[in-house]
This record gives sequence, C-alpha cells and structure tokens, in this order.
Amino acid sequence: PRFVFLENVANLVQHDNGHTFHVIYNTLIEYGYYIRYRVMRASEYGNVPQIRDRIYIVAFREIEDCDCFSFPGPIELKVQISNIIDRTKRARDVYYYTGSEPFSLNAQQIVKRKDSIYRVYHSSIKVTQNNMCPTLTASMGTQKNQAHLIRDDFGVRKLTLRECLRFQGFPDAFGFPRTITIDDAYKQIGNSVCVSVIKRIADQINNTVR
Repeated sequence: PRFVFLENVANLVQHDNGHTFHVIYNTLIEYGYYIRYRVMRASEYGNVPQIRDRIYIVAFREIEDCDCFSFPGPIELKVQISNIIDRTKRARDVYYYTGSEPFSLNAQQIVKRKDSIYRVYHSSIKVTQNNMCPTLTASMGTQKNQAHLIRDDFGVRKLTLRECLRFQGFPDAFGFPRTITIDDAYKQIGNSVCVSVIKRIADQINNTVR
C-alpha cells in the first residue's frame, strides 16, 4: 500500500524495554516504508473529554509523501462531560446499581459527586479530578462491574453505551444492532479508536497522498 496507518496503546513505546516498538518500526523500514509516529491524547486532539493516550503510526512508501505529512496539532477542548451526560434524565434500569451485593453497596457509598466520573479498576472506585472521562477499556464488557460510574438524579449507574460512544467521538447516528449484547458493545467501544482523532489524522494523510 502507498501508506499504512496504525494505532495502539501509548505504552507500546516502552513495552519490553522498547523492543516491541522497535520490531514494528524496523519491519516497516524493511518493507520500504518511511515512518512518522506520535502519542496523542483524545482530549487534546479530538475535542472529547476522555483521558485516552494512544500512539499513531503513519508509514509511507514514498519519502516525498512522508516529508509532506504532518500530524494535526492540538485543538481547544470545547466539549465537556456535561455536554455528553444528562444527569437529569433517567437511564435504563440495567445501568443502575441498586442491589445489596458488595460492589453495588460500595459504589453507592463512594460515588457522591454529580460533577465527575468515577474510574473503576478491578474493585477500586476513585473520582476523576480533572472533569475528564477515564480511558474506556474492553474490560467494561469482559469483566464484571468495570464500566466507569456516575451519580445522576436517580442514583449511581454505569456510563451508558451512548455516553461511551460520545466519549469516543462517535456521532449519535451511530448505533449497535440489536443482536449485540450490552457486554459485547462495551467491549467493542473500549477496543475502538477515538473517531475524531482518527479523522483528523486521516484528513492529513488524504491531503498528503491526493
């Protein structure tokens, strides 16, 4: 292909003391590509309030294309979590924690603020201080009780699928077919890319190779 566009977690650069990244980088060179890469945060480059650092790698067959390409610069974050989450509107019952099991009781005790999102990591629940959504991960759908939490006017609940999609930059016209379970949908969202960041980079690639 004239160009290759890759995305992965930010710590790919440090994984195995950098060996993993060097294998990818050197393999692309061996195939005749010239490479640009950068770690970019969704909130700084995609206008979505999510703490999501990812490495983006763009490789070109022609050095002239590589020389002409540049990653998009940071942009002002205008979308806030309050633009994505409506705490005055009741979500579906499936999202709320109202039971007496230990995690539900713990969540109801810890999640008090209505202006923040609470990060869930295994059994730990901690408030995010910077008015951002913590990184959305596939474990939201592969492990029990791993979706991030909020308190709205009706109780403590998970982020809904729609809210998660918005934090990934998907338009509201996008949705899942009814055949997809809620757990599989959470998993796919966590494994997805931030669409608004990808589009900005893709536009730069398109301008380079046209």
